[in-house]
Amino acid sequence: DAISLPTYHLNESILLRPTAIIKIVSKERYIFERALIDPSAECSMISKEVVRRLGAKTVRVGNKERCLLNIHGNHGISTTVETYAEVRSKYRVVTPVKSIDARIMDEFPGLQLADPQFHVASPANIMLGGDIYSRIIRNGVSGGSFGKPLAQFTIFGFIISGSCSS
Repeated sequence: DAISLPTYHLNESILLRPTAIIKIVSKERYIFERALIDPSAECSMISKEVVRRLGAKTVRVGNKERCLLNIHGNHGISTTVETYAEVRSKYRVVTPVKSIDARIMDEFPGLQLADPQFHVASPANIMLGGDIYSRIIRNGVSGGSFGKPLAQFTIFGFIISGSCSS
């Protein structure tokens, strides 16, 4: 007997990894950067290039270089979170692997998105890991019905994750 699957499962599926445009503040200046949010990663990471643009100082912990990140919320959320991120010489992740039709945004009408271009394949030079995840996540979920992405509320706005058809 054949199993009948919804047609969106028969198409090529793309994983949407949650991203946010975050404001990072140092004593000298602040910058906005696109960050990947990965609660399963042990620690946050940042590219050396972003550290340089931020003018932030780094410290050595064992054989690893770390940078203190002072991250601010968006969309009227005044929360500030600090964490140390591991500095990588060339940390960069392009996500999603290929751009998705912009009509996917119709799934999330009226939501303040943490990354309004979440559906466009573009680089993230910062990854916020499990070390900070519980401090950025907030109550609030939207969507996520079978086979569709989910929106989850954070201090940056709603992050989008899940798989969808290209």
